[in-house]
Amino acid sequence: MEKTFEVTGMKCQGCKNNIEKEVKKIKGVKTAEVNLEENKLLVKGDFNQDEIIEKVKSLEYEIK
Repeated sequence: MEKTFEVTGMKCQGCKNNIEKEVKKIKGVKTAEVNLEENKLLVKGDFNQDEIIEKVKSLEYEIK
């Protein structure tokens, strides 16, 4: 499964790294890649998208 989420509130490389690191910890996630310019998070694997949304929100970013 491959899903792209819109994430807002990211301002720097540190934000990018933090989101990628934390999302990769979720069961079933194979890759998590953030594109800062487009405010996108691309996640690949066999995962529950609600877990991705909750994780990103817990890091204090907005996600759609």
